Amino acid sequence: MKFKNVLIIGANSDIAREFINLIIDKTDSMLLLSRSSKKLVQFKDSLSEAHQKKISIFTYDGSLESLDDSFNFTQEFDLIFNAAGSNAETKSNAESFKNIISSNFSVPFYLMYRLSKNMTSGTVISISSIAGNRGRMKNIMYSATKSAMTSAMSGLRQKLSNTNIKVITVIPGYVRTKMTEGHKMHSILTSTPVRIAKLCLNGIKSRKNIIYPTEWFLISIILRLIPEFIFKRMRF
Repeated sequence: MKFKNVLIIGANSDIAREFINLIIDKTDSMLLLSRSSKKLVQFKDSLSEAHQKKISIFTYDGSLESLDDSFNFTQEFDLIFNAAGSNAETKSNAESFKNIISSNFSVPFYLMYRLSKNMTSGTVISISSIAGNRGRMKNIMYSATKSAMTSAMSGLRQKLSNTNIKVITVIPGYVRTKMTEGHKMHSILTSTPVRIAKLCLNGIKSRKNIIYPTEWFLISIILRLIPEFIFKRMRF
């Protein structure tokens, strides 16, 4: 499997970096996107030093307006991979709500949706979350934004179903990353970023629609079957 031009959204995330390590030698050129310019420059320099590839970077302030003003939407990619996201605690103010919506949904999906219009073949793949399958009181806005991503990817998949473009949603369950540091997670149900990156690459090869680790596929079925009058009383 070979990729001509790859876009990585949320390139500073642990899953994105492991995915990049898997595909870098199969890629002609790559564009890395993130909100943190310092980390992105350091990562790009380390990649360029280790691999003779064309690697570019783009940083943005988290707003759709900044993308419209500065991002080149005429570019063509044959692989778009999104791992952007934040589970920062949502405070009761507009700025906090705006930040988590833009980080987890509006900015990454806006990029995927617009750039998919330039594609004639290839793959659009996005990390979502099991939290998006059903809202939880502990992370209401995180759940809501991941639900939006899962739903939007389903719509995009339907829209592009008669083309040579594959749209894949990844529901990884618990993953041990920087974003989940300090969270209590059962080791049996917790994946590494490497495992999820490999699941993503295997999903691209097999042209799957939705990817779960096996254990989380079973858990997702159980969660969907719990009646709402019981689910609302649960405290997990």
